[in-house]
This record gives sequence, structure tokens and C-alpha cells, in this order.
Amino acid sequence: MSDREVRSRKKRKGALEKGAAEEGYKEKHKPQKHSDSELEDDAPVAEPSTTARITFLVVFIALAVMVGAVILALQSSSSFNTFSNEAELEANEDFIVAQEEMEVESQHYATDVEGSNELEPSVQSKEQSINLGTMNTDPTEPLQASEHTAQLDSSQTPTQHFGSVPNTDNMELPFGQTSEILSSTLTETDVLSSTEILQPSEETAEVKQDESAQALSLEATKVSEASAPPASEVATSSLETMALTPEPLEEQTSNDAVIDKELRESEELVEQSPEKALEKFKQLLQTDPQSPVANYGKALALEKIAELRKSNSILEQSIQAYLDVMKLASRELYLRAGNKAVDRMRFRGFFTKAIKLQAEMSNKFPGDVGINNQMAVSYLMIGQGKVAAQLLEQVLKQDPSNGFAKVHYGFILKTERNDLEGGIKYMSEGIATREPGVIDGRFFLHLGDALQRTGQNEKALEVYKEGVKEGLFASVYQRSLYSVDGLKAQPWWDPNETPYASDLKELEKHWVDIKNEALSLMTDKGFKPEAENLKDSGDWKQFEMFVRGRKIERNCRLAPKTCALIGRMRDAAGCKRGQAKFSVMHPGTHVWAHVGPTNCRLRSHLGLVVPPKVRIRVANETREWKEGKVLMFDDSFEHEVWHEGDSLRLVLIVDFWHPDLSASQKASLSPI
Repeated sequence: MSDREVRSRKKRKGALEKGAAEEGYKEKHKPQKHSDSELEDDAPVAEPSTTARITFLVVFIALAVMVGAVILALQSSSSFNTFSNEAELEANEDFIVAQEEMEVESQHYATDVEGSNELEPSVQSKEQSINLGTMNTDPTEPLQASEHTAQLDSSQTPTQHFGSVPNTDNMELPFGQTSEILSSTLTETDVLSSTEILQPSEETAEVKQDESAQALSLEATKVSEASAPPASEVATSSLETMALTPEPLEEQTSNDAVIDKELRESEELVEQSPEKALEKFKQLLQTDPQSPVANYGKALALEKIAELRKSNSILEQSIQAYLDVMKLASRELYLRAGNKAVDRMRFRGFFTKAIKLQAEMSNKFPGDVGINNQMAVSYLMIGQGKVAAQLLEQVLKQDPSNGFAKVHYGFILKTERNDLEGGIKYMSEGIATREPGVIDGRFFLHLGDALQRTGQNEKALEVYKEGVKEGLFASVYQRSLYSVDGLKAQPWWDPNETPYASDLKELEKHWVDIKNEALSLMTDKGFKPEAENLKDSGDWKQFEMFVRGRKIERNCRLAPKTCALIGRMRDAAGCKRGQAKFSVMHPGTHVWAHVGPTNCRLRSHLGLVVPPKVRIRVANETREWKEGKVLMFDDSFEHEVWHEGDSLRLVLIVDFWHPDLSASQKASLSPI
């Protein structure tokens, strides 16, 4: 084969290969038909942009917020009731502890027995819907029953403090106890008033208690004065804890007239069997749910059940029931239910709520002096005598012969302004009216004290004798206001008459060490001036180590030996109605005759530094201290001190529980 043929054959072969390759390429890349699923599987996935991601996230968050808001709104609406806004309104009504040695308690029942707040389901269905806000509904929380008082640190300067509503018949007696003081701390900064005379206070009220009968012989306390809003604001404001109808309905509906006999029978049942009475009132309310009288009876029954079971949650149900009555009732029952609600609020410790309710009542019935009288009491109970005095002055302008206003106004003049003559005038005139609420141990006590301080001893004795006749005092000398019946009463005690003889011997044994420790503290700021206005003249200071059954750690670090000795004496260190302290008195001091607040303790004095011409009178017997020796007396009896020597007198004061008190009484009595 020639070269030409070979080249020609190669060209043909190359052309054929090229054509085959082009045909294969076309076949491979020609368009093909696919199913939708094949297209989806084969389609390339595009990555989302950053903007798309952010947009998606924002939308998702917005949807989540909207859903959450809807859920919260549904939950809120399901539990809404007349107390639903109180957490906001009462933000400043929570109790606080300002110092480690302060005893903080609230007004309420002593115990909330487990399960005691569980009424029948039909009862719970309505009352238990209350959103109590700051109210406590924990049935297991240990609580303290008491009269209605605020008191704090014993190192403060005093203002006289009112302990409770004058008529205390239904406050302590249902518990089978004598009158007691509640030791608690209140900070009230949002209290309302309904009168133009109320202005924001510029001062802080403070109270001090050591051995005094003044101001109900309270422990020292410091309470913030409330700032009252302008009268125009109050006049147009609605009570945010309840909604009252503009025009109260008539007290008797047609159905009430028909079932009046059954209502009276049910009301009688409240005292005998409140549970049965409650069931009967519920049956009557099924016939006429809007019956004011039947609703009032239900509230009474709930209140009584709360007393018997000592249940705060049921007490709060009764408060709500009284508020419900006020939406339905005419003037008479409206005021009756309102006053009951106020009384129970104060007992529970809800002073701001009580004053707001009273302001609303005063706006509705501005001519009713009784409302302003009780509002003044509420202010006194939180240590705001200035505002209380302004309210009482307004009452006396409107009703100059009002005995209730007079005794309370006189009390303020004497205890807060030291206006003894004014106090004597108003308290004497008020007591003479014998109106409800004026025959009260506080007024007799302070009237007699004012008379003694102005040299009118015979008149003072007559006042004390009258107090004994009225059952206010045990005797003309023993005039404590917070007492337990049946305890042995004598002014002076021999330590050997008590179970504390060995404890007192131990104090006497170590008296030199105690004296040296006390003398080393004389320049320490722990010594506070006597601040109860008990001192007629001179200089008298005290250094507290135990107060109301609690150890003051700071001071005990400065006096470790003395505190260690007292700490081993259970009925001294744990005496909730007593104190342990050093007392130093300088020459020229005279302490007015006065009484302690309670008969539940015995007071011992260990002489540490005793110069000549110092003496103490208890009742009608006067004695002198001796260094290293103990004097023991009952300070619920009138006592008076003179220091006519030329150097300081120093004693250790230690209070012990009265030996006649049982263990259960010691545990249940509230601190003083």
C-alpha cells in the first residue's frame, strides 16, 4: 500500500471517530424528560440569605411574645377579683426587719392549723377566688395573734403609739388570752386620706419602751409617716381594692322581708355554730343572691369560723365578704360592714388597706364623724399621731362634744406633745361622756399620769380607783395594760420565792466581773438615753443585751461575760416580755412614778455601783440597792426612782418570766 493510500485511510478513520464523538456528545446532552420528584431531588438547594434569616427570627419572636401575652391575660382574668390590684397598691405594706434584734410579726391569728382553711367546696368556690396580693394564705406559717400595734427598736426617741382600737372586746378574748401587744415593724408610705387637712408628714415617728406605761408601754419603734395625696385626688379616686356601686341598694329586698325570720335564726346560730349558720345563709342566698342581710350574715359566719380555726385565709374571705356587702347595702348596713372590714383588716395587719377603705367611706358619707374617728385610730395604730390629731380636730369642730374624739385627742396631746394640761382637759371630758370606746385603760392610765406630773396626786388616785372599779386595773398600784389573770401579784419578791434563786446567786457570784465589763462600756455608743419621757430630771442611759427574748449580737460582743451568764438562764434570755440591760443613772436624776406594760415578768436589779442617797419605791415601800446584791420586784406595780447622790449609779437589770406562767403561755404570749 502506497503512502498516499495510508494517509487517505487515516483521514477517513479520523473523520469517522470525530463524527462518532460528536454524536455521543449530542446524545449525552440532549434534553430529557423527568418526573416532578426527580426534578425536586436533582434541583440544586439555594442557601438562604442573612436578611431572610433575621426576618424569620423577628417574626418568630413576635409570635412567641403575642402567644405569651394572650396566656398571661387569660390567667390574669381568671383570677381577677377585688383584691387583684393590691400587690401594686400595697407595695410598701410588707413588713421589714431593720435591725437584727427586732422582732417582726404581723397582725393575724396565732396559728393557721393545717387544713383549717378548707371549708366546704361550696364555700370555697367563691371566697377562695380572692387574689390576696400581699395577704398571706400559707396555712403552715407560724403566726402571732395580738392587738394591733407597731413597735420597733428600743434605741429610738419616742412618739406615743396607740396599740389598738379602743373597744378591744373582740380582739383578745376570743383567744382565751388577756390583751397583748403585737411586736412588729410597719413601713407605711402610701396611706390615703379623704380630708383636706391631711398633708404629707415631714417627720419620722419613733417609739421607745423600757419600763414605761406610756404609749401603752410599747417597745421602742420607728414608723415612717405616710404621705397623703391632695384632697382633690382622693375625692375622685376609687378604692382600688374594691368596687362600690354608686348608689347602694335598699337594705331590705322583697325576698329579705319574706325570709327575715330565718335570717334572725341564722344570725343567732353564728355564735353557737358558725358552720351551720354559714350553710343557712348560703341556702338563703340561693333564693336571693343579692340579699344584703344574708350576705352580711355570711360574712359574720366566716369571721367567726376564722376565729375558731385561727385561719388567716378564712379571715381574708370574711374581709372580702364584708366588702361584697358594701356593694349592695344601704347606709346603715354599708357602714356596719365597712367598719367590720376595717377592724379585720387592722387585725390582719393591712393598715394601708384599712385607711384606703375608710377614706372611701368618708368620701361617700362626709358628715359621718364616726368614720373620721376610726380613721384617726388607724393612723394612731401606725404611729402617725400628727395626722390622727388633724382628723380629730376636724371631728371636734363638727361635733364639739364628741367623747371618743376627745379622749383620743387628749391622749395625743399628753403623749406626743407633752401638753399635760391639754391632755387632762380632753381626756377628762371624754371619759365623762361614757360614750362607747372611752372607758379604756390607756386613757385612765395617761390621765392619772398627767395629774401626778402636775402635782394633782389626789385626783390621780381617784382616776386610778375609778379604773379599778371599771375593771381596767388590778389595783391602784398595779396598772399594767397587758396582763394575764391569775398570776401572783406582790410588789417586792424574795428570790427564794421563785425558781430563779440559783440564777440570781450566779449573777451575784460574778458581780465584780459584770461591773468591770459594764464600766468598760461607759463611753460606748451602745448606751442610749432613756427615751420614754419617764425622766423628770437628770441623766439616765441604758445598754441593752437581750430584748423581747432575742440577743442583741453587737452589744453582746462588747459584753461577752455578762451575755454568757444571762444566756444560760432560759427564762431570762428567752423572756419575750422582758429585757436584760445595764442601767446607769447620774446624780440629780428623778424618774416619774410609772408602771411597766405587763405582769408577765419579774424584774431583778443587781447593784454594781451604788453610791449613797439612791433609792427606789415600788408601790408603797422604798428600798436601796446594795453592791453585789439583787433586788427583785414586779414592775407592773407603780415604781419611782431618786438619785440624790454625787456619783453614778450602775445596775444590771434582768427580767424573768413570771413563775406562775405555764410553758404554753410563755410560748404563745406575744413579745413586748
